[in-house]
This record gives sequence, structure tokens and C-alpha cells, in this order.
Amino acid sequence: MESRVLLRNRSVYIGPFFLLVIFILSTCKDKEIVTRSYPDIDTKPVSEINEQGASLNAEILNIGSSGISDHGFIYDRYSEPTLETSDIISLGETSLQGKYASIANRNLEKGVKYYVRAYAITKGNEKITVYGQTIEFISLGSSPPVIKDFSPKFGVAGDTVTVIGTGFSNKASNNMISLGIASTVPFKASSDTLKFIVTAATLVGESVLSIQVGQYKVVSPSKYLLKGMTLSSFTATASFGDTLTIDGTNFPRKANLITVTVLEKTATVINITSIRIKIVVPNDVTIAQGSIRLDAGAQTITSNSFFKLVAPVITSFSPLKATRNTEITVIGKYFSPVVANNKVVVNGTLLTITSASKTSLKATCPSGIAPGLYPVVVTAVSQPVISSTNLEIIRPVITGVSPLNGTWGSSVSIAGENFGATAADNVVRFNNIEAQIISLSSTLVTVQVPNNLLVNQSTISLQAISVDNQTATYGTPFQLNGPSLTGFTPISGKSGSTVTITGSNFNPVPASQTVSFGSIPAEILSASSNQLVVKVPAGLGETDVSIQVDVAGQSAIAASTFHSISPWKKVADYPDGVRAFAVSFVLSNLGYVTLGNTSTSINFDKPCYRYDPSTDQWSQVHSFFFYTEGSSGAYIQQDAFTLNGNAYVGFGITSSSQPREKLMKYVPTDDNWYQVAGLPSGNAAGVTFTNNGMGYLSTGLESNNLATTKTWEYDPGSDSWTSKASLPGQARFLAAGFSIGSDGFVAGGSPCTVCGSYLNDVWRYNLTSDQWTQMKPFPGAGRASSTAFAVNGVAYMVGGLVESPSGSNPTAEVWKYDPASDAWLQIENFPGGPRQGAVAFVINGKAYFGTGLGVTGYLSDFWEFDPSKL
Repeated sequence: MESRVLLRNRSVYIGPFFLLVIFILSTCKDKEIVTRSYPDIDTKPVSEINEQGASLNAEILNIGSSGISDHGFIYDRYSEPTLETSDIISLGETSLQGKYASIANRNLEKGVKYYVRAYAITKGNEKITVYGQTIEFISLGSSPPVIKDFSPKFGVAGDTVTVIGTGFSNKASNNMISLGIASTVPFKASSDTLKFIVTAATLVGESVLSIQVGQYKVVSPSKYLLKGMTLSSFTATASFGDTLTIDGTNFPRKANLITVTVLEKTATVINITSIRIKIVVPNDVTIAQGSIRLDAGAQTITSNSFFKLVAPVITSFSPLKATRNTEITVIGKYFSPVVANNKVVVNGTLLTITSASKTSLKATCPSGIAPGLYPVVVTAVSQPVISSTNLEIIRPVITGVSPLNGTWGSSVSIAGENFGATAADNVVRFNNIEAQIISLSSTLVTVQVPNNLLVNQSTISLQAISVDNQTATYGTPFQLNGPSLTGFTPISGKSGSTVTITGSNFNPVPASQTVSFGSIPAEILSASSNQLVVKVPAGLGETDVSIQVDVAGQSAIAASTFHSISPWKKVADYPDGVRAFAVSFVLSNLGYVTLGNTSTSINFDKPCYRYDPSTDQWSQVHSFFFYTEGSSGAYIQQDAFTLNGNAYVGFGITSSSQPREKLMKYVPTDDNWYQVAGLPSGNAAGVTFTNNGMGYLSTGLESNNLATTKTWEYDPGSDSWTSKASLPGQARFLAAGFSIGSDGFVAGGSPCTVCGSYLNDVWRYNLTSDQWTQMKPFPGAGRASSTAFAVNGVAYMVGGLVESPSGSNPTAEVWKYDPASDAWLQIENFPGGPRQGAVAFVINGKAYFGTGLGVTGYLSDFWEFDPSKL
């Protein structure tokens, strides 16, 4: 039924229909007002205001066609009193038009302004409420309320108590009911009846019942008795979410009046009577046993005995095998539905629980659980249970490898179990070398032997990434097949030429093996499992050498030797031991070597040996000596040249490092030494030439121990020296000198004894015209103590001391000089190794080179150089 409200003499009208009605009424004629359906009512001034109340007055101006089902007054201390919120004086139904009045004798406080409105409610379904205008008055008070009786007079919290009396406010909130210290308002109120609920705050025992209405508070002559709760029994054990029954007496009637605490958590009350409470065991409890506590207002009861959660039970779990990230489902009973209140542990390691219910838990294995068989331990709210079966934390296992030998790139099958599901889940290694996976399943993986495996025996392992990175190792090692050589072609060649070696079990990576020609490693140009293409290394000399392949700690040697074609061939060593800075000369196609020193302490040596290239033999001749000084007059860095079948040797540096001036002549026909004319200024480490029966000496050190540019000519006929044109360039000693035709050449050298710098300029001296010409500079690094010789009109410079960022070091470089084009060309290094201060002589188109000071000390080896084999 719709209820509407009409306000007299006001502009407020509730509902769009009545807004329209007000507008029509304000414009209607008197005749139209008479026929309206709603009543018209007028509030009159309040009269007879006294300490017992006030007389409220009104007039019904028009009953209306709908009639009046109720009429009366409402009053309040607020300026807008309404039926819903204010005190009401209801006078009931009426059909009479005219004035009416009523005494307001309750809930009025002295000195307070009140607002009064008359009201009328129409009959019918619409129930339109019409208000009169609001009248104000100042109250002088009213009669106090009277409590005649109440019932029941005892009970429990939540009971309904009915109070009978007079002077109550029909507005419930205007009545304050107290039972001792507990206060409430009635849920139902009229002027003579109040109904209220006994609150949980009411104290156990007798309490005074009082009611305050406005300024008056009245007390009942009898007291209310609240019976205290008792707890007699409860369900001793239950699980999460189970219904727990608590029996006792005097429980509150309503669930919201009591709090039940189980295992320190508030339980939900699902049913309550005065003698029984049914609650649900909370899911979030965190202790397994404890007292039950009931709180109802001021009352608290705690059980003497404990309630206990039912211990968890494991009935099964799956899967039975697990590793990192495996989700395990545990089936059972009495688990906590709250994830955080459960624990799943395997071998002391806590698993991550992802979901939980009373009957199942899902947990994920972390990394780091050692492989093995372990029970699953579930703890639900501090109560553990251990599974009767074990969970296997798996690891990969290799049960077999086939074959257990092979070569690079060959397939090896690894059988086992618990391998990763994809290639990315597995790493197979031979020792620490990872192999490529060709195919796989959980029990079989096939791989290729890795090319970078460079040990002949290796342990095969499989690391299963998805199986917690666990690694399986096979006990029997894998054996690489050793290399085998079946042949090579060609069977001979020069350095830098290519040789193809055939065989098996070669490594397809060139750098992974070594191919040696004798003791010298060769550059590998390409490689496959059955073929190696290599470059013949420099430094072999003319010799037959074996070819050896070394790979992964295993070697193979070719059945036949390789012939190295080289301009250099090893010949007999100098027979008198090691030495450097000796002198050499050629007489009658025989080479001679004498003098030099054998150690850094300048242990001068004087024996002289002759070499016959036709027999490759050395024989001793008369030792060098200075006339009048005998064998004690021996020096290093001496100068030598030959004229008319005799040799001239002399000058050099004494043991006190001073250049000498004496010169001796060796006559092979009587094997003896004779003194000839020397140089007053002395000389050492110069260069010599011969032409037209004359000998020439240029550069070197003079007796003042300074480098010189002087050039001298020796005439054996007159046994005298003549000064010639000096070298136009920088003074030097230890330069390289050689003769071609009527020209002598000076290359490099050092400008001083202690500066450690070296020259690379080249000068040509025409022995006939006595003129010097500067040639193109030597293209390599500057050098000194090199050994030079000329064969068939072409010169060669070997070794020497070269300046480098790390200091001066001997070199094994060989440079070829063509005087016709004035061009230098570096050719294959000398195979005997770096050296300085060596000697050389030329016989029948071949040079013989040897001795000197190398990287490791003084040397005695000798080599034949045949330029026709370049």
C-alpha cells in the first residue's frame, strides 16, 4: 500500500502526483475544494501548558471523500516532527469535522521548546497522511512514566522482556531501559508498553530495572534475574570446518550475543539455544589443542578440558617420483584448508604448498633435495604425519654407453633413466667438454663426440637440467681412437709447399692437432677425419724427416720419411768447439776458420781448422799467432782477406778491449804465419774486399775505440797500406760486407760501442774508381754482427743483432740482395736458429756458414747453403 503525505500551508509535497495536486488546488475555485478526496487539517496553538503537560489543539476543516482512518498529534524537540520519528498521540478513526484536543503528558522536559503538528491519515489503500502547520511551545514538564510490571522476571541474554506502564514514549529511542549497568532501548514502544532484549552486558544475578523517559527516570519495584552460563560438555575432537557441539545452560538466545573462541580463533555460531551451541571449527586455527572459551557480555567461561584437532592422515600421494618443480598431490584427511598452516617436508626440505583443502595438498619440490627415497611428512597445525610409502627424489642414471671408443663426430649412445625430456634439459659432457645431442628420450640420448675433446680418455656425464641439475657419470672412460697415417703426397718439397696427409682419426679442427716435420711443427691448412693438408715448415734444411701427427695425447708417425728440399744442409760441426766472432777465408777451395771467443768472459781461442767440402771433414792446421807474441796474441773481431793464394788475418780487439794494429799472413804451402805491415791506427770489426790483387779494409773500430769511416788499400807487393776515400755515411763497426765484381758493399752496423742502436743504410764502393755510392736502404730492421757472402753475383746476409722493443736480440733472418736491381728480398730463415758473430766462406757456388753466438749461448754447428735450391 502506498502512503502519501500532505502538508497544510506548506510548499512541500511528497511525490509528483501531489505536486500537481497542490498546483491545481492553489488555482481551484471553492467549489472544487469541497470535492477533494483528502482531508484538510489545521494545527491550533497549544494551551494549558503546566508541569503535568500541555493541551494540544487542532481542527479538521474537511474530512475529504476518502475519510480518516486515524488522527491526532505528533510532537518533538526537532522542528520537523513526523510520524516515524516523533512522539504520537493517536486519537483513532473519526468522521467528524471540527475541533479536537488532547493532553501531551509524557516525554516533555521543562524549559525545552517543542514543535507540534496535527495529522490525519486517509482511509483506503493509499493511506495519505495530511499534516497541519507546525506550532511551537515551551514545555513546563510532564507527568513521569509509571512501571506497573514486567515479565519475565528472569532469563538469559537475548530474552525479550515486556514492560507494562504509563507515560512511555511511543518513539523507541526516547525510552532508555537499564538492567543494572547494562542499558538498551526497546525494539517496540507505545505509551503503555515497551519490549526490549536483555543485552549480553547485563550482569549475572539480580539487576534493577529502570526506565528513563525525558527528564524522568523510574525504577521497577521488582528486580530482574539474569541466570549465569554453565558449560557442561563439548565435542572433544574435530577437524577444520566440522560442527562442534557445546552443551551447558543459560546460553544467550541470539548468536550475536556470544563469542565462542576455539583454539584462540573466533568460531562461527550456526545454532544456539539456552542449553546448546553449535559452532564451526575455524579453518585458520594455528594451534592443535586448547580450551574453549565463551564470552557473553560480562560473562566469560573457559573449559577445564581441551578441545583437540584431529591429527592429519596421509592415504596416498602422487607422483611417486619427483625432482625440482615437480608438483606432488598429497591425499588424506584433516589437513588445514589454510595453506600457511600446513607444511610438507621431504628429507628436511620444505616444499612450497600451492593449494590446500581438508583432503588434499598440492606442493612443489624445490631445488636441492638430495636424490634418494624419503617419506613425505605433512604437518597440519603442528601435528605431523609421516607417509607409509617413500617418495623417490630422482637423479639421472647412466646404465650403459655404446660404443666406448670412437673418434670426433662419431655417435655415442647413452642409456639410462630419468633424463630430461628435451635437448635443452640435458647437458652431456666428455670430461668438461659439452657434446651435441643428436636424439633423445627419457632413457636414451645419442650424442656426437665433440671436436674440442683433446684427451684420449674421458669420463662421460649427463647433467639433467630439469632433474634438479643432477649429474650422472659413467664409470668406464670413453677412449678416443688414436690417429693413423696411411701416406702423404708429395714425398718431397720445399718449405711453404703443401703436403696432403691421409689416414684416420684426425681431428676436423686444424688447431686441435699438431703435425711435425722432424721436431718442427707445420702449419695445418685444413683438416678432416681422414685428411690433413699442411704447409712444409721453414727451418728444416736439406734433410729427410719423419712426419708425425699428435692429437689428444696420441701420436702416429708415417712409415716413410719426407725429403725437405732446402738451400741449407747441415754439415760437420766446427771441431774445436763453440765460438763466436771468429774469422774465415778460402784458399784452394778449402775453407779456414780460426780465432774467436768461446764464452762471454772472452776466452780467446787460436787453433785454426781447414774444411774440405768434398769430404765434409775438418783438419787442423797451424794455429794463428802474432809474430814476437806467439800464441798469446789472439783477438776477436779480427779482419781477414785473401790475395795471391795467401790469407791475411789480423788487427781485432785485445783482452783489454783495445783495437790492435798488427796483421799476419798465412801461407798454406808451408802452413805457417808471417807478420806483415799493419795499420798505425789499428782496426777491429771492419769489412774487407779484394780486387786486382789488392786488399781493402773499411769502417770498424780504431785504436781510440771509436767507429770510423776510413778506407784503406793494402798492396802485398810493397807490403804497404794506402788511405782511400772514406765511407760518406755514418761511422760504424760490425757492419756486413761483401764483394761482387769490382764493387764492395757495406750494410748496417753499429755507430758506437755502447749506444745499442743499429743502422740499415747500404753503400757500394767501386774498388777501381775509389768512389762510394749510397744504395737503397736495407728494408728490414737495422742490424749489426750479421754475416754476408756473395754467390754467383748475388749477396746474402744472415743473422745479426737486431734492435727490438724488448732489447737487442739475435735473428735467424736471411736476406737476398740483387745488385742489378738494388733490391733486397727476405727468404726462408736460417734453420740453425738466430745468431750473431758467425763466419761464412764460399766454395764452388756454395756458401758454408756456422758458429756464432745464439740465444742460448755459443755455437759450433756448420751449414751448407746452395742458392740453386731456393
